[in-house]
Amino acid sequence: MFIKRRHLVACAFAVLTALVLGFLAVNRYFHQLRFDTREQLERSLLDTASLNVEQFQSAIDFHIQFLESLSSQMTNQTDPASLIDLFDPLLDMHFAKQIGYAAPNGDAYLSGGLRANVAGQDFFQQSIHGSPFLSEAIRAPQGEEVYVHSLPVYAGEKTEITGVMFVVYDVPAFTNALQVDTYDGRVNSWLLRSDGYVVSVFHSNHLKPGMNMFQDFMRTNPTVNASAIETLRRCIAEGDSTIATISDGEKSYFINLTEIANVPGGDRLFLATTIATSILGKRIQPLLDGANTLILTIVILMLACAVIFIMTYLKQRRELFRLAYTCPLTRIDNYLSFKEKMRAGVELNGSGFVVSTDLRSFSTINNAFGAAKGDELLYALAKILKSHEGSGELAAHVSCDSFVLFLHAADRDDLIRRIRLIRSDILDLSPLLDLPQLVPQFGICAVESTDSPEQAYGNATLAMQSLRERVDFFYSFFDDNIRNQTLEAQLLEGEFEQALAGRQFEMWYQPKFSPSTGEVVAAEALVRWRRPDGTLVSPGKFIPLFERNGMIAHLDEYTFDAVCAQQRTWMNHGLAVVPVSVNVSRVSLYFPNITGRYMIVMNRHGISTDHVELEITEGAIENNMEVENIINIFHSCGFHILVDDFGSGYSSLATLTKKCFDNIKIDKSLVDCIGTPEGESLLESIMQLSHKFNMTVTAEGVEHTQQRDFLIIHACDNVQGYYYSEPLPAAEFSVLLNKRAS
Repeated sequence: MFIKRRHLVACAFAVLTALVLGFLAVNRYFHQLRFDTREQLERSLLDTASLNVEQFQSAIDFHIQFLESLSSQMTNQTDPASLIDLFDPLLDMHFAKQIGYAAPNGDAYLSGGLRANVAGQDFFQQSIHGSPFLSEAIRAPQGEEVYVHSLPVYAGEKTEITGVMFVVYDVPAFTNALQVDTYDGRVNSWLLRSDGYVVSVFHSNHLKPGMNMFQDFMRTNPTVNASAIETLRRCIAEGDSTIATISDGEKSYFINLTEIANVPGGDRLFLATTIATSILGKRIQPLLDGANTLILTIVILMLACAVIFIMTYLKQRRELFRLAYTCPLTRIDNYLSFKEKMRAGVELNGSGFVVSTDLRSFSTINNAFGAAKGDELLYALAKILKSHEGSGELAAHVSCDSFVLFLHAADRDDLIRRIRLIRSDILDLSPLLDLPQLVPQFGICAVESTDSPEQAYGNATLAMQSLRERVDFFYSFFDDNIRNQTLEAQLLEGEFEQALAGRQFEMWYQPKFSPSTGEVVAAEALVRWRRPDGTLVSPGKFIPLFERNGMIAHLDEYTFDAVCAQQRTWMNHGLAVVPVSVNVSRVSLYFPNITGRYMIVMNRHGISTDHVELEITEGAIENNMEVENIINIFHSCGFHILVDDFGSGYSSLATLTKKCFDNIKIDKSLVDCIGTPEGESLLESIMQLSHKFNMTVTAEGVEHTQQRDFLIIHACDNVQGYYYSEPLPAAEFSVLLNKRAS
């Protein structure tokens, strides 16, 4: 089976395209989902950073107010130590570790009765000179890290600084109070100066106070962090708030820098807020998992649909190809399949032959035994042909009882041997199917190429058709003679219309004589084709050809018109005309309203049915009521109907009972039997029966005196043949009419 895969490839391509487009759409969806989630996370980070800054600034403001209230109470105090002790209850309330007051010389009084000199501390130096100050994380004498927030203490109207008031905060307590609890504590925050040095850390991170954030990140991952550090430096320089992605070598972070306003002291401080980028994945993962599950389900469904579609498609294609390439009756390849397989390149393997075969008697079997029996015969015949099909060979049903084979053989003798075996198996079907003896015939065409199966089959069929006139051979090879005959037939077909229009067809007349008197009593019109160069084309070449292709109907009407015109001419010249019979072929009897058309021709020439008779072969009416009805109409119009070629193979005595027939023309094959007792008895019986049914008898092909004498003795009505006269042109036949008139 030669199944072309173009449709399947197209379907597979469509499915693949749908999958690719689906993948691209999902990928686009994931990209957009990641983008939207990142954007949401960045906005959330900005909000968190803003909240941290606000909270930090609120805390700073609260501490300043606290210090200011403490400082205002220290103004003009002569015994600050005693007042410091009174502030102890405020420590827990303000998350403070200690409250202290330092005199101008640096001697400090601290809660809990502690004493210390802080003259060397930055916070003291800043505040004794009039500046509020928030220190970096410093190490206390006890070893813990603390922050110190300080304010100058003024006397009177703030014209003189009398000391420094300060509060010491524990680092964890201070940072916990400032930390915004978001993302389950996964947000890191720290304070840093504009040069990148870390002032304070509000959440666990590898960065520590005193470290430089820019240097640290450039050290851990310079390739990734270079661009981010540049962005952060630009943010610090321009005072903007931005988000960059930075890496500490193990993890990546989103980082935001926001400047803190109104920080005590002269340096600019920035709050850095970071969150690990992994939270993006954790946030998006449930969505991705759901989407992946959905996509996997869709892909599985699409693949299942694709598989079902492809399987259904292939099944339908197999069924369509079976219907397109297999004969449903015989269940073997049809002619279309044969041609496709031939063109696909079956191997010749030496000599290859295309064989056309059919049965001569199939139409008779089909009519006599019914279509069901005919179908049974075709199925059995196909089975036999298929059984003789070897490797690389073909057997196919063309139409009706026509089959075609492609066979390998070493040479012609080998092929004939194989065909004899096929024929023998076909002949064995007759008793098996209870049928009359079958007559298979084979036309053979040797092929050197498989590119033109139609031409090879056509040549093989022409070779088979050449056997129709022969009974001694059952096979025929296509050769130059058959090719020439075919070309000649094509030439004649091509010239027919022009010959008809140019009236190249002449009427010759075969006289019919009374055997007892020798008088001309009638004639038969015979057509001859004379080409413009004067040469005659034999009727044996063009009559059978035109009968096969249907052109004979036009020639019949032409002949009838020509005979009617000639009769009118002879009548106008005063000649004693005799009835002239015209042959009407089987094909003409199927033309619509043929009787009306023939009557119009007669009326146009002004002659009657007494002057023109119609000859119809007995085979034309065999089991055909429609044709028989048309003949009855002709007869009712006054035409004499002659049965031509009676006894040539289709004769049935039932023909003598047909009331529409007026004359029986005994075929030459029966006349040639005169001289044998059996033949003469048969002829005598036929003539007696014909006369008994009121029919006249004409004997054809009379060529000997013995035949003439026998026909005279048995009262044959008229005879024609070379013993009396050969067919004559119209001019020569006119001489006979003149003699008859005189």
